Amino acid sequence: LSKMKDSHQEKNATVILMTTVSLFYNHRYNSGLSPHYMFNYRSDRADFVKQLKEEIRSELLYRPFPENNRSLSDSSYMLDKIPNLKILKGRNIHNQLLECRLLIMDNPSTTVAIAMAANIPLIIVFDPIYFPFTEDMKKEIAKLQKVGIYHPSISSASSFVNANYENIQGWWKSEAVQTVRKEFSRRYAWAEKNWRSHWRKKLKTIGE
Repeated sequence: LSKMKDSHQEKNATVILMTTVSLFYNHRYNSGLSPHYMFNYRSDRADFVKQLKEEIRSELLYRPFPENNRSLSDSSYMLDKIPNLKILKGRNIHNQLLECRLLIMDNPSTTVAIAMAANIPLIIVFDPIYFPFTEDMKKEIAKLQKVGIYHPSISSASSFVNANYENIQGWWKSEAVQTVRKEFSRRYAWAEKNWRSHWRKKLKTIGE
């Protein structure tokens, strides 16, 4: 995160939609999406893309999560629903993230922290029933929702993107959004260029 701190520079009009794996069944206890929500979660994703304006869909790159033998199909499903959808491939896509106009996440994964630290314009959209939060995190999510970063429904998110796509920077760089982003980053995506000195100072206090 420290290497990517405040490194976003929009160089194109690309919108990137990133998702997470749709596991049909889990092999261990974890905090991922429950299997009985998988089909709705996957269909929400396609419906969201369909609700975007055509000119925005033409700039959209879809980043599927690598599939495995325990997950639902992803790329093939999305291409069946949206035949002209462009798929973003490759292992390391950080350069694309740092140059895109907008990143859209349909899950609260590590990439959310990367976006917050790097100051990448970000929309988070998913039904809160898919990813339950602690009471403390619900307060943080409410702050994100108030400034338009988090949306609990695909209709809310698609309407917001359609209305603000041409001036994403104006919205994202606003004082209200940046204040919330920085507060969130301090708690969940802390990044400093001189992070080693911070660690050294902290380690020296251990045992005092």
